[in-house]
Amino acid sequence: MGNGKYEDDICYKEQGHSGKCYKSPGHEAEDLIQALLEECGCFVAKGTIYEDHRLKIDFWVFGEEAKKVNGGEYVPIQFTVDRQAACGTKGLQAIRGGVIIVCIGFQDLIQWENSQDPSLKDVIRWRIYHDFWESAFKVVKAFHWIHWAKPMCKLDRFKEIRQIV
Repeated sequence: MGNGKYEDDICYKEQGHSGKCYKSPGHEAEDLIQALLEECGCFVAKGTIYEDHRLKIDFWVFGEEAKKVNGGEYVPIQFTVDRQAACGTKGLQAIRGGVIIVCIGFQDLIQWENSQDPSLKDVIRWRIYHDFWESAFKVVKAFHWIHWAKPMCKLDRFKEIRQIV
């Protein structure tokens, strides 16, 4: 994992940076969930600055579960660690824009990242992975009439996906 998206901003951590600086726990969690999804066999492509700020797409994900959610297409994700935000304005804005809002607790992701026991880390990873896709399925089921966002173009960040399909 790199320095995070906000390496030039002030880190929210006072100590224990280890070269990984983030503007907020939510930004750190966003990188952690993407790393976890990749470890579970998904392809993850970060949203562009325009997608993130205007369309509310933090990242796109493609994998076996994504095929079930969106017929084999890319799944646009707005990620949060705040359940109230997911159920409030942030969630509604994402859904109105055709983006799936998913909330996973920050402490769960930190527990996964910091686990020293490989067996426990594996159990935590698959639990979070299951929770992620269960949340995505619930949004799709509840808002089945929404036209889900699609990438405007297939740039290099999607080249691995094109090879899979």
